[in-house]
Parts: sequence; C-alpha cells; structure tokens
Amino acid sequence: MQGNLHDINIYSILQLLESEQKTGMLYVETEICSFHLPQKQDWDCINTEINFLPFIKPQSQQRNWFIFFVAGQIIYATDSNNQDILRLKNYLDFYQQDKAREQITDLSGHSTIAPEYFAILMLLQQQLLEPIQVQTIVQNIIKETLFELLILNQKKIIFTSNFFPIPQVTNLRVSSVIRTIKNQIKLWKQFYPYIRSPHQYLVISDRERLRLCLSKQTYQTLSDWTDKKASLLQISRYINSSVVQLAKAIEPYVRKGWIKLSDNERDKSIEFFPKATREKTHIICIDNDVANGNKVEYILKQRGYDLTIVKNSIEALSLILTIKPTLILCNINMPQFSGYELCTMLQHIQICQKTPIIMLADRDNFIDRVKAKLLSATDYLTKPFTKNELLALVEKHLSSINNKDFSTIGSSPVKM
Repeated sequence: MQGNLHDINIYSILQLLESEQKTGMLYVETEICSFHLPQKQDWDCINTEINFLPFIKPQSQQRNWFIFFVAGQIIYATDSNNQDILRLKNYLDFYQQDKAREQITDLSGHSTIAPEYFAILMLLQQQLLEPIQVQTIVQNIIKETLFELLILNQKKIIFTSNFFPIPQVTNLRVSSVIRTIKNQIKLWKQFYPYIRSPHQYLVISDRERLRLCLSKQTYQTLSDWTDKKASLLQISRYINSSVVQLAKAIEPYVRKGWIKLSDNERDKSIEFFPKATREKTHIICIDNDVANGNKVEYILKQRGYDLTIVKNSIEALSLILTIKPTLILCNINMPQFSGYELCTMLQHIQICQKTPIIMLADRDNFIDRVKAKLLSATDYLTKPFTKNELLALVEKHLSSINNKDFSTIGSSPVKM
C-alpha cells in the first residue's frame, strides 16, 4: 500500500531507551503477509525475560529483529535474515579485503551470538581490518537494519536487560540516526510502486538505450550486478552507499522501463503493508496499586471483557503497541513515568490517537481534571469507585468508538 509505513510506530520506544540510558536488547517482530507466510505463535506476556538470544534461523519465515543498547546508544542491530556473514562479505568487497573475506568464509553459524558480529570482532583482533573500517561497517549495518525495520509494520516489541553482553566497537545516538532514517523513508515512499523492496534485484530490459545513456564503466558495473542477481541492498553495500541513494539513482531508468526490478519469493514480506484491522475488544489497565488492579480485573472479566493488568509504565507502553487495545485505564501516579506522561506519548502514536484513555486518580482534583483534558485524556475516574461506576464509564466509551463520537472529559463526572 503506497504511503503506509507503519501500523505501530516504535520511534518513541527507541527514544525512551535513549533518554533512560538503558542497556539491553530490543526484540521486535515484524508483520508478515498472511497469504504467504505462517503466523508466529503469540507471546504470552510482553515483559517475558529472554534468557537466550534466538539467533538461530527460525523454521518459519517470520522476521525477528535485535537491537543492542549500551547506556541508551545503539551498538549493533541485526535480524533473522542475516544469520550468516553474507552481508559482511558485501561490505568487505568495498574495502577490497580479499584476505579478510577468505578468513571468515567458514564462520557462518560459528557463534550463537550473531556470527556476523563475531566475525567483525575476529577481523579486528587479527588486524585484518582497521578500527575506523570496523566502526564504519558496524554503523552502516545498524543504519541498514533500522531502515528495513522501520519501513515494516512492527507486531511485537520486547525489551530485556537480561542478555549476554557483547563487546562494543562503536555506537550511534538514537536521535541522530532516527532523524536520518525518517528522511530516507520519506524519500523511499516516492519510489513506490516502481521500487518496492530493498531486496528486489536488477534486470536490464533495454541494454542498448542504457549503454548509450551511461558511461562505459557504469554500464559494465551495472551489467555485472545484473548477472549476479544482486539486490539493491547488496549493491548499496558494494558501493558504500545507502539503498535510498541507489534507488534514487536508478529510479529514472526504472520508470522508463530500461531497468526492471524482480522480486525474490522470500521478499514479499518486506513490501509496504495495508493497515491491520482492529481485533476484538481488549482493555489494558495500567496501575501499580495491586488492590485496585485486582478490583478492575474482577469487575471487567466478570462482564466478559478481555483484560490485561500491567503495573509498570515502561512495560505498559510496549504492551499497548503490541496489543493495540480498544480502551486504556491508566493510573495518574505511576513510577518510571506518570499517567500524564504516558498519555502524552500515546497521542504521538498513530494507532493510539483514537484509543479512549480513562485516567484513574486517587482524589477528585480540579487541577488534575484540567491537566487530563489538556493532554487529550478521554475521561477521569476517581478512586475508590463502584462496580457500576466503572462499567458505566467503560461501556460509554466503548460504545462511542463504534459511533466515532468520543466523549470529552468531564461530561459525566464520577464523584467519590
């Protein structure tokens, strides 16, 4: 679908990890084409601790992504399609490092901790690559991985600090790299439908016209890439350029029909996706007050609603992006960041902008009500509340979703 980048926007997650200076691993699943690939088993809980890194190739063709952070900065990123060292070999071709390339030939699958990164560290240790070359390669790998990830629909997001640490050779600030990638994605959208996937490979359909239009060296290089069935992503590594810059260079010839782009069967999952349809009603209650959470759970589950209780606001944000709830109940006074801060963040995420948010307050305070209204919260409920008060407010706003008429805060205030 042209112009549709995401159903779930994880920019805020990345920026949160940077601002909190987190060290750990962000695991992301991306949405797949249901007509082509089988669905992966859903995770039971978003805050499940990962005791191992699933770097082995999955049996299904689901794409899983891994971003490693140290003190809020990205030190490496990869995905389940890059579990060998082919990508690294492409980068070594640019530096004409034949000896280094031969040295890593048999390293695929040598380490459970990302064989590509293991190979880079080995080449650095053996002084087959200069430190500046290693830093450039790893930074390009990070940018390439993030670009691919962010043009897809994110499905599941899990952050864990429980992971096997890997040596750091470089780092990238989230804010700067995200700014660059956003600009690249904006340009990439303009190529659709002529160029749809970074994994499409070149086919020259009118050699005579292309030969007359290009220099002899450029045409010969392009012809060689065509013979090798190199993808746009592979070619961008050979020339040490971003795939967006390469796509911009060839797009005029693609429009004219002199160059065609063919799809590999496995790459159908990396085109743009239509928006996912909203699933059945699901309510999330974010409250560190265990007693109140149990009360809400008892009332709503007795009524037949699917409900998830979460006590941590950081975990709640990941869970919201994963479940895409129909309605959110959020306590104002939360650790990590408050209900107000969470509400502000959700307003900047496309899929959450029309999700009703009912703020749960410990007292009926005029200032809190005004602040909630300014932050676009949908309603305000004061503790302790009765079963009928909670159900009346929840059902009022669930009903308004169908009518696309969201109530404003304070229209039917609930008193103690």
